[in-house]
Parts: sequence; structure tokens; C-alpha cells
Amino acid sequence: MVLDHLAAHEGLIFESPGSLEGYDGPRLFLVARSHDPDALLVKPQTFMNRSGEAVAPLARWASADPSRILVVYDDVDLPLGRRRRRPPRGPRGPPGRPT
Repeated sequence: MVLDHLAAHEGLIFESPGSLEGYDGPRLFLVARSHDPDALLVKPQTFMNRSGEAVAPLARWASADPSRILVVYDDVDLPLGRRRRRPPRGPRGPPGRPT
């Protein structure tokens, strides 16, 4: 809903990844592109825990520094309308495995 709101505010429409010239990675997402400022709104079409399969190849194609990527997701532990900002965390392995 957040991305839909941003896209509507900017007059952007979500499309298939075929609209991205030169991108030949997995097409597991919908995208809306802004040119001023240059930005991509990306909706992975995967489960949240598999969204990296969609986002990582796209980020490499766009030469996007990880510090410039904002992830928006639903947290059932927060009341509706409440926000939480967390600092970046590194990759985590399965429970019981040192990271």
C-alpha cells in the first residue's frame, strides 16, 4: 500500500520488468520508474523471505549501493499505521548457525 500510494502521488504505474531497458535478470517483480529523481519502486512477487531473489539482481543491474535501498514491509507486531526504522543488519543464517 505504501508503494501504491507513492506511485499514485508521483503519477507512476507499476509494469512488468520488461520495461527496464537492458535488464535481463529474473523477472520476479513489478516496477514503477521515476526519472526525477531517478528511482525504482519495486514490488517483489515472491514471499518476503525470498524477496532477495528478485531485488538483488535488479540492484546489481541498477548499480544501487545497498545504503540507497529502502525496504518497506508489513510487521504484524506493530499496530496499524505505526512505523519503525531499524539500522541495516547483515545476512543471517539458519537458527543455531553462527553469523
